[in-house]
Amino acid sequence: MSLLDASYRLLFSHRILLRDLLLAVVPADVLGRLDVGRAELVSPVYVGPALQLRQADLVWNVPIQEPLQGHVLIAIEQQSRPDACMALRTYTYGGLQLQAASRRQRAAQGLPILVSLVLYSGARPWHGVRAVQRLFQAPFHPWLKRHIPRQAFLLVDFKKHALNGFLQESNLFGLICRIQHNQGLAHVSGLLQTFMDVCSEPALQRDMAAWINQVILPRCLPKVDFPHHLHLKDVRTMLDDHSGSWLHQWEAQGIQKGLQKGRTQGRSEGRLKAQKDILIRLIRHKYGRCSRPYRQMLEQAGSQQLTAWSLRLLDAESLDDVFQAEA
Repeated sequence: MSLLDASYRLLFSHRILLRDLLLAVVPADVLGRLDVGRAELVSPVYVGPALQLRQADLVWNVPIQEPLQGHVLIAIEQQSRPDACMALRTYTYGGLQLQAASRRQRAAQGLPILVSLVLYSGARPWHGVRAVQRLFQAPFHPWLKRHIPRQAFLLVDFKKHALNGFLQESNLFGLICRIQHNQGLAHVSGLLQTFMDVCSEPALQRDMAAWINQVILPRCLPKVDFPHHLHLKDVRTMLDDHSGSWLHQWEAQGIQKGLQKGRTQGRSEGRLKAQKDILIRLIRHKYGRCSRPYRQMLEQAGSQQLTAWSLRLLDAESLDDVFQAEA
């Protein structure tokens, strides 16, 4: 298990963070019927008939508010990159979760409704299939269509939640999204201060500090060694102390990119100059000379225009015919 996966399992095992996550993705009239304050974690580890072990990330059992009865299972999977078979994975985990739920309660109560959430922290857009039925080949008969399973997951894209203004500034899930897709250490420092202002739970602050220290900072400052087991306030102090080095690093990266761009631009300009020289030599070979107005046109032309003139030169009877469209 990667540090990113482990840190997200820790963070989203807190009920208050589950609440803010559901605020972001569940319709208000549905969320109002769920008793998130009494939600409980259930084991995401399943043992099959052949003693094979399967493990999901997190599963929450959320009671439904009275006078209604029952529970809703919230299954959470974390992904840092798109997975073409994610719909099949969530479908498989869903079957195992419902099978485990059937052993925890009486059959007369009925199985809980399962909601699968995939928390996607990557930067690339997710274009994969989200409904398992879309993975099956098209049935040639309606009778076969009835045997295709129907189960979909809800993609929770951190980057989209970080960029839109839907969530309140105090929403803990929104703060995590913005930290994951931050704009630099100064930005992270301000977001951490907001987090500390709205979250007073020591355990969640501790897990938040571990995520920042072991996942976010090494990505921002790969050459800096940070001590482990820091409190969130200490992490924020270190962010402020290293903000200057972060800016210097960005400056160095900008200079490097500028040099690379300059080299690329230099190669492009060299090819353009060679194209102009060849065309002038061909004109002189065919017509004996290239007058000054046309030479000026050649100097100002781009590669596409030079190519057009070169092709026109093959059939043109005079130099004026080569440049006739631009004369």
